[in-house]
Amino acid sequence: MTQQKEFNEAAIERFRELGGDEFVLKMLDLVLKNASRRIEEARDAHQAGDFDAIAQAAHALRSSVGNIEALRLMELSQKIETLAKEKKGVELPALFAELDRRFEQLKNEMALERSKLGS
Repeated sequence: MTQQKEFNEAAIERFRELGGDEFVLKMLDLVLKNASRRIEEARDAHQAGDFDAIAQAAHALRSSVGNIEALRLMELSQKIETLAKEKKGVELPALFAELDRRFEQLKNEMALERSKLGS
């Protein structure tokens, strides 16, 4: 059984149509950089007990990974944002663990995508 990718290959193809392989590489780098920063911000906010900052970071994360249609990461971001807005922190550690696992998978898949482009 083939594991479903964390991103939609059609999104990558749209980037390619817009600006070629170089644009694809730039967009992949941008998405990963922004997503990594937003995850870190959400974790820091969680450690500080700042639910508003968690919600803001999760919202920005959802937007960032939405560029490559990373649906599972988008869904997790939405759940984290919703729980943070409701100030319900009990479920957040498990969601952050799943977010970390999915993001690691995404980074691995993006590295493979980069290698296909010769970079």
